[in-house]
Order: sequence, then C-alpha cells, then structure tokens
Amino acid sequence: MTDIRYEIDNLDTVLRAEDISVFLFYAKNINDNIASKLFFSLRKKTMYELLNDINTNLDPSEDLPAYFNTSFLQDGISFITTVLIPSMQNETVDMWGKYGGFASLKAQINNNTANNWSSELCILSDYVPESMEYYIDIASEIKMLLQRSLSLNTPMLVSYFD
Repeated sequence: MTDIRYEIDNLDTVLRAEDISVFLFYAKNINDNIASKLFFSLRKKTMYELLNDINTNLDPSEDLPAYFNTSFLQDGISFITTVLIPSMQNETVDMWGKYGGFASLKAQINNNTANNWSSELCILSDYVPESMEYYIDIASEIKMLLQRSLSLNTPMLVSYFD
C-alpha cells in the first residue's frame, strides 16, 4: 500500500493512495472532467506529462512538484466546496453501499479499462474505509492543500512511499 505525501509551505499531509483512488472515483462519477483536474493536481507533474504524451526529462521516482495549473486548482477547489462535499453529506449510504459493497467498489475501480487518467486509480488491499465522513475529511484536506498551493502560486511537493 502506497502513501502519498504532500508538502507546501507549513502543510505536510500524508494520504493513502487507495483512499485517494476511492475519493477520485466518487468525484469522477459526478464530473469526470473536474475529477481529472483533481487527479493531476494531486500527482507529480510527470504523470500529467506521461499521460498527455509530453516529453519529460524528470525522474518520476524523485520527489517532484505536483502538476500546477491555476485553472485546475480553482476548478477543483470550487467543485469540492460546492458539489463534492455537499453530495457526500447528502448520501444515505456509506461509500461501500454506494457501489454495492467493498468487493464491487474495488472491482469497479480496478477493472476500469478506460484509456485515460482514471485507469491509474486502484485498490490493492482488502480494505478501504467505508465511512462517507472519512472521505469528506479527505476532501477537506485536499481542498486545503489546493488552496495553499493556489494562494502561494506554488506547486505542492509530492512523494510516494510504502
């Protein structure tokens, strides 16, 4: 299981990659376009370059800045605030129930054969949290990171580790 560390200014946040995958899968089912902007804003800029056939000279194994696009950040912050968190708050079932149980959620995320950003989402373990409140907290953390990045006009530093 991989963790992703985000650093910007005095914020230092670590999130599980699988939990981010569930969060982005939920977001994708609401608005694929903005979910893709969130995805790239939370990944090293090499991910954006590789998935968009842009030549890169950077080593993706190093700690690198996230893809930085102020429009992506603004759209992501607005989406989280006005659409995503309210949608999660209005759910009458937990995350597993929303997608037919854990096994079904895992299969839907892992068996995505779309040739786009969402094929990078995955769950490898036998568990992800099911509480919608947990994912609301993740949304709030991500929004805070994006806001700090936008206000400083600086990309976050992204590290992956096990």
